[in-house]
Amino acid sequence: VFGNPEAPGRVRKAINFILHRRQAFVQLGKPIDLVEFLGEAEQATDPEELTLKLRFRIRQSLSLEARVIKGPIIKDSARLRQEILRTPEMQAEILRISKERGKTSQEMTKEVSGYLKQMAANFSMAYVEGFVIGLTLLFDRLYNEVVCDQEGLERVREAGRTAPLMLLPSHRSHVDYLVISYLFYANGLIPPHIAAGDNLSFFPLGHIFRRSGAFFLKRSFGHDEAYRVTFREYLRKLLREGYWIEFFPEGGRSRSGKMLPPRLGMLQIIVDAIRSGATPDAKLVPIYVG
Repeated sequence: VFGNPEAPGRVRKAINFILHRRQAFVQLGKPIDLVEFLGEAEQATDPEELTLKLRFRIRQSLSLEARVIKGPIIKDSARLRQEILRTPEMQAEILRISKERGKTSQEMTKEVSGYLKQMAANFSMAYVEGFVIGLTLLFDRLYNEVVCDQEGLERVREAGRTAPLMLLPSHRSHVDYLVISYLFYANGLIPPHIAAGDNLSFFPLGHIFRRSGAFFLKRSFGHDEAYRVTFREYLRKLLREGYWIEFFPEGGRSRSGKMLPPRLGMLQIIVDAIRSGATPDAKLVPIYVG
């Protein structure tokens, strides 16, 4: 009767419309040129085959628009953790590190699972919507206006149709990541998963940030090989699933207003993931927040 949120039934659709009718907007996809389509499908002469090809093209176009607005299927942190632990890559690394440390694979698996629990986001659109309501009130009090490069945002939307996005903002204050997620949501784009320092993982903000897409990492991994491997596999999993990821190349906030030299660790993990085939592609999106 209700269906699930990803494929709502008629009752859920009616309820959604009643509750959110003032927030709805229409997003137009790219039109399909039938003359061009027939030229590309010239080998297909059977009308039924042409119809099926056109239907596939239409469904593909709608799927791309939905991915930009809704993102991939949202999985909770427990499910992501289980899936990461079961991958052959993670199993091989657990076996390797357990041998180096003289531990059993069960002990190593428990340690890695604990790290994943500490770092993983537990994304919920309900929390994002609540956050946006609060930020609307906050920004109205703090600022005369928030100015957004709409042309740039449309380029982001276009890039999001073809590959997961890696958002690389400048970092001046704690408002930076808030305003980016706020503008994405307000303009019909899926808010990203955000890399945050583990110093922000405190109650109650840590829980709210985690539910709004933040994942937490230590400022320095030191010589903890297990933590380094766990974080790498978690990031590769996010890429493989198609989530948009936001992180600050400067590594921390600039106190003087100058751009800080970049730290390239996360960028290297992403490039390595693409080169190894963990994900076909990713688009890098530099963002200025001032």
